[in-house]
Amino acid sequence: VGTQLQTYPIVFPSGAGTVALNIPLSPGSYRIGGTGMNLWRNNTGGAYPFTLSGVINITGSSAGATYYYYLYNWLIQTTGCASARIPVTATIGGTVNYIAATKFICVNEPPMVLSGGTPPGGTYSGNGVSSGSFNPSVAGVGDHTITYSFTDSGGCTDTATQIIHVDPSPCTTGINSFENQTPIMTVYPNPSDGKLTLDMNFIKNELVDIEILNAVGQTILFVPQVHCASGNNKIPVYLNGVAQGVYVAKVKTLSNVVIQRFLIK
Repeated sequence: VGTQLQTYPIVFPSGAGTVALNIPLSPGSYRIGGTGMNLWRNNTGGAYPFTLSGVINITGSSAGATYYYYLYNWLIQTTGCASARIPVTATIGGTVNYIAATKFICVNEPPMVLSGGTPPGGTYSGNGVSSGSFNPSVAGVGDHTITYSFTDSGGCTDTATQIIHVDPSPCTTGINSFENQTPIMTVYPNPSDGKLTLDMNFIKNELVDIEILNAVGQTILFVPQVHCASGNNKIPVYLNGVAQGVYVAKVKTLSNVVIQRFLIK
């Protein structure tokens, strides 16, 4: 298209001479020439193209097919043993992931420590985030994008995000929560030997988080983003090897939190 790539001012002595241009070229068509060039040209014997080992072809001159201009000793260096060109995707600084342990939280719950970002050692940011914790009352009701950022030893930074939903319904992780409400969930058998079924009914399709807590509120099992269809859903839960005692099954949807107690015997 006539775009000028390089310009070199050169002074030649009388007679033969060589100049190193060192121009890296991609495959394509090019022109080379100049102004004020008092160089020899042949006006007979031109037979284009002149081919150099299949690397470069001199295909013609601006003076016509019988003229050969100036360049009598081409020195061409290839890039060596080059493989076939294929498209690749380069990842700088490794892969950063963020899978939030909890994606639903009630507005009156205490700040929760954020986790789930890898590689470890990064930082969390977003509305309601301070010192690595997310405060739902500060963030407010609704969806909030939380960002995990990690910088590697080479100074490359990458990020990943998750959305945490703050529900307006008040709730706690205590075992008496929602006991006075009509449940949408039944846990059976109760008592149980650790093999349970959560029997849940929904009026529409739901994406729920299922959490099992012990009597002091510690999480012993967390299953995020369980797809439940409208109507009846039976979710098996296996608590092998847990101690006898009272436990809590906690189910969070986008609009509700239901908690039921059960006994492991």
